[in-house]
Amino acid sequence: MESPLYDIELENVRFAYNGSGPVLDGISLAVRPREFLAVLGPNGGGKSTLLRVMLGILEPQAGKVSLLGRPPLESVRQVGYVPQDANTNRGFPVSVEDVVLMGRFEGGRGSWSPSAKDRAAVEGAMERMGIGHLRRSRIGELSQGQRQRVAIARALAVEPAVMLLDEPTASVDLQTQAALYDILGELNREITIVMVSHDLTALTSYATSVACVNRTLFHHDRAELTGDMVQAVYGSCPVELIAHGVPHRVLQRHDHD
Repeated sequence: MESPLYDIELENVRFAYNGSGPVLDGISLAVRPREFLAVLGPNGGGKSTLLRVMLGILEPQAGKVSLLGRPPLESVRQVGYVPQDANTNRGFPVSVEDVVLMGRFEGGRGSWSPSAKDRAAVEGAMERMGIGHLRRSRIGELSQGQRQRVAIARALAVEPAVMLLDEPTASVDLQTQAALYDILGELNREITIVMVSHDLTALTSYATSVACVNRTLFHHDRAELTGDMVQAVYGSCPVELIAHGVPHRVLQRHDHD
């Protein structure tokens, strides 16, 4: 079977929650193999919703979504997903190794016992994320940065062709951010990455393209923000994004009438 030209393709996608106004409207996007796409935009602009539509978690009311050349739910086992909140259920008495192993579980299989292949994939993912020594630790005992590494390791255990990450560096210190970006940059040599972020560090140093989302989408096939993109997505109000841990204003301050 011939490999698809794009790993992710959306054509004129529209999505709304419970009959309300559209969160995504007329979204078209094509992500090439081994592209590193940074997804930017204001809070509530639809960035997380966009990832869930790509995964098939949410079904659009209009348009077409293709993941690795097939409908999303047919390809989801080849995709690693890191959701936004790594603190969810942190009090649950489960070890790091068990959390990463969850990445290998396939629903609908009834009772499940990990195979040698499953164990090897989990071991490789933990070592790659530098958390092998934490395998027996309870997830609630870890720092925020360590939990983010566990979340990425769980996604890596899938042995994905594509990885989708929703603000993986939120609420972690600058040293941890830099380490996570280095790992993602290395992974991008092998797999396609789509990452929601407010951090321009990812854009300038690691991403190969950028999409700005605020109901509609503006895509640039290079890792740079144009003034037209920013103004179209954020409006004419001053905007501050984080670059190297420091807020940077990307539109001039102005006076409202």
